[in-house]
Amino acid sequence: MKRLPRSLDDIGGLRAARWIRESTSGQFDRYGPASQREQQDRFIERHGLVDTGLTFQVAHSGTTVWRSPTMTEMLAEARVGSFDLLLAGYSDRWQRDLRRTLELLEDGLHPAGVALVMCDRRILSSDPHDWDELVAEAAGAERYSRRLSERITDGYEQKFDKQHDPGGHAALGFRRSTEPPHTLEVDQGTIGVAVGLFERYSLGTVSARQLAAETGPEASRIRCILMNPLYNGWIRRHRDRDETRRPAPWRSTPPVPDELWTRVEDVRQSKTRGGARR
Repeated sequence: MKRLPRSLDDIGGLRAARWIRESTSGQFDRYGPASQREQQDRFIERHGLVDTGLTFQVAHSGTTVWRSPTMTEMLAEARVGSFDLLLAGYSDRWQRDLRRTLELLEDGLHPAGVALVMCDRRILSSDPHDWDELVAEAAGAERYSRRLSERITDGYEQKFDKQHDPGGHAALGFRRSTEPPHTLEVDQGTIGVAVGLFERYSLGTVSARQLAAETGPEASRIRCILMNPLYNGWIRRHRDRDETRRPAPWRSTPPVPDELWTRVEDVRQSKTRGGARR
């Protein structure tokens, strides 16, 4: 096993790869990709590192990025000796799971002779003097993520209970009202596109994959549309056994009437092997 550097004084001339994480694709906040690269550029220049050109960029939640294909790819490159240091521009751009951080370091990177660097905090994972601070940073990132998730969940529940709104992004054919509290409403300019998918699928002669080829949206998105009771005038909270439904403001005249919704359900269930109709 390669000897790991014990301090930042020992890293001059080592080969560096970059780790860049966005929470969602296209994120351009102050911790976005450009800012992360700038932090890494400065760190490489300051410590005389060799830039390998390897960049592992992923758009993924910090709590689950450990199981992403990008993380798997990075670990594979580390094991074959492609780089010596993995640079994360900001500590919370690495990931937001303390347990997985420790596992990835102790079972993945360190045995491969690779150390993690949090450039903004100047933390080196193989420096024993930095270990407590590294753990504290990882724990703080996870704590922030958990609290944010709780606030989002509470907000969605209040919208559902008080405003009969499912929260989240507006589905195809819907939009959020311009006036507070910005609840969901039917978008007359685009709802016809979604209804057309229901009408076409209800004939039983096309699959979601064929519809995707004809209309543009991905097959997975079309399947989600065809299963979304919002079009039939019902808002939904949670899924499966925990699911709760309430009538939407447009339930009296839904974009997808009951008859059309039932036809689509019948066709969809007939195409699901072994599927039981809900």
